[in-house]
Amino acid sequence: MTYRKHTFFIVLLLVLWSLTLSVTAQEAEDVQRAGLRPDAPTYAVHGPYSVGTVEFIVEDVVPSLPVTVWYPVQSDDMEEPYTYMLEMPEVPFLGHAILDATPEVDGAPYPLVIFSHGATNTRYGALYLTEHLATYGFVVMAPNHTGDTMANMEDEGVFLRSLATRPVDITRVIDFAETVTATEGVMNNLINIDRVAVIGHSSGAWTALLAAGAQRDFGAMQAWCAENSDDFWTCGNLLGQEETLAELLELDAVPEGLWPSVGDPRVDAIVPLAPGNATAFGSQGLASISVPALVMIGDHDMFLPYDSFGPPTYEAISGEPKAFVTFEDGNHMLFSNACAANPWIVDAGWYFACSDSVWDMDRAHDLINHFTTAFLLAELYDDADAAAALSPDAVTFPGITYETTGF
Repeated sequence: MTYRKHTFFIVLLLVLWSLTLSVTAQEAEDVQRAGLRPDAPTYAVHGPYSVGTVEFIVEDVVPSLPVTVWYPVQSDDMEEPYTYMLEMPEVPFLGHAILDATPEVDGAPYPLVIFSHGATNTRYGALYLTEHLATYGFVVMAPNHTGDTMANMEDEGVFLRSLATRPVDITRVIDFAETVTATEGVMNNLINIDRVAVIGHSSGAWTALLAAGAQRDFGAMQAWCAENSDDFWTCGNLLGQEETLAELLELDAVPEGLWPSVGDPRVDAIVPLAPGNATAFGSQGLASISVPALVMIGDHDMFLPYDSFGPPTYEAISGEPKAFVTFEDGNHMLFSNACAANPWIVDAGWYFACSDSVWDMDRAHDLINHFTTAFLLAELYDDADAAAALSPDAVTFPGITYETTGF
C-alpha cells in the first residue's frame, strides 16, 4: 500500500510538472508582459515592445556626455538580464535589455523622453522606469550630468556648478537626438523630435523644471529660507551665491526679480519626481512652466519639506493638463532603483539609498511606471485611454493621494 501511494504521488508530480512546462511555453508572452508585482496596474505591465539599449558619447563640447539610450525592438526578442557598467566608479547596475538590438521601425518615429538623474547619481539611477518606457514606444535617453555624478561626491562646488550645466545638458541631448535620428545608424528615423518630455528625480526634477522654462527667483528663495534656515540643499548651497551663479550662466549682472529662462522650447511635457530646489523658483518662477506636468513626491521626504516642495510646486505650474501624486509616508529615494538593481549600495552601507522604510519598492515602482507611462502616452501620443487612466475616478490606489487639473 505504501509503495502504491508513493508511486501515485511520483506520477502526480510528473503530470503536474509536465503541465507546468506546457503552461509556461504557452504563456511565455503573458509572463513577459508582467509588472514588477502581480497586482501591477494597467500601465505598469510590460508594454508591447521589448527593450534595446545602446551607449553613446556626446562630444559636441567639453565636457563630453555619456548617454544611455533605451528604445523599442520587436516584441518576440525577449530581454535578458543585462549589466550596465558605470565608468567611474566602476560599479554594476542590473537591468533587462538587449544590447545593440535592431529597433522596431514599424511604429517609428517614437517620442523622445530624457531622464535626468539626481545630484551625484548616475544615468542608471531609475532602470525600472527608463527600461519600462521603451516597452511602450518611447526612445529614452539618459545622460550622465558630467561633473555631478558619483565620481564627484567629494568635489567642492559641484552642486553650484550643476545649477548652470544641467539644463544645458538637456539641450545637448535633444540636439544629439536630432542628429542621430537623421544619420545612418541604429537611431536613423527612430526619434520624433517634435514630441519631447523630460523626467527627473531630485536635482533631476529641478532640471526638468528648468528645461520647461521655470525661472529662478532669489527673492522668493530668500524669503523661504528666512523661515527654513536649516535647509541644506536649497538655502545652504544657494544663498549668497547669486554672483557666482550669474557668472556661470554668463550673465552680465545678477538679474533683479525673475532670472532669464534657460528652458528649451522643444520640451512638451515634464515629470518631476521629488522636485528638489523647487523653492528657488517661487510661485512666479514656476508659473512660467506652460507645458503639461506630472509631479510625484513622498510626503515624508527626508530632504524636501513636503508642504513647501509638494503642493506649492504643483499648484504654481501653469501648464495643463497636470497631475499631482503623493506617496503617503514615502521618502526621497522611493524613485530610485531598488537594491536588487545595484546590490553594491547595500555593501557600501547605503541601504537607505535603494529602499523605503514604509513602501515596498516594487509596488512603488509599479505605480510610478503606471502614472508616468499613462501621462506620457496621453501627452505625446494623444492616447485617450491613457488620459482616462489619470482621471480622478480611475486613481484609487491605497497609499496614494491624487489631484489633477485637466484629466
